[in-house]
Amino acid sequence: MLGGFLLLNIAPMPRAQDTEQEESTLQGAMGILKIGQRSLRSQIKDPAGNRDAILENLKSMQAAVLVALAETPPDLEEPLEGDAKALWHVRYKQKMAGLLQEILNMEAAALRTDGDALNEGYKALSGVKKTGHQDFR
Repeated sequence: MLGGFLLLNIAPMPRAQDTEQEESTLQGAMGILKIGQRSLRSQIKDPAGNRDAILENLKSMQAAVLVALAETPPDLEEPLEGDAKALWHVRYKQKMAGLLQEILNMEAAALRTDGDALNEGYKALSGVKKTGHQDFR
């Protein structure tokens, strides 16, 4: 911590030649997001009582999104090449950025102890997850 700011190294991690390692890093980040979302479902039922837990959970989810953003999802059954592959990667990053935005919106709602906004945020988070899995899983 430096001057009240947490310094994060969000530069892309070196690419391993081993595809299993890359998938493992991405899978680990997605696992954190899955656990976080499950926890949120019960936590947002009492936004005031669970405020600190909600905020910690959302911060963990934010960190997982940043890790996932630096990763590349496994290729589709029909591998893409050239610009098509590059555009597919851009779409993945856009989807992850959208997920981060939803998590940040929920953090703002938690800080305001706004249960309605947390519930709406949870629905939006679920929507991003669903479309992301349809497109990239």
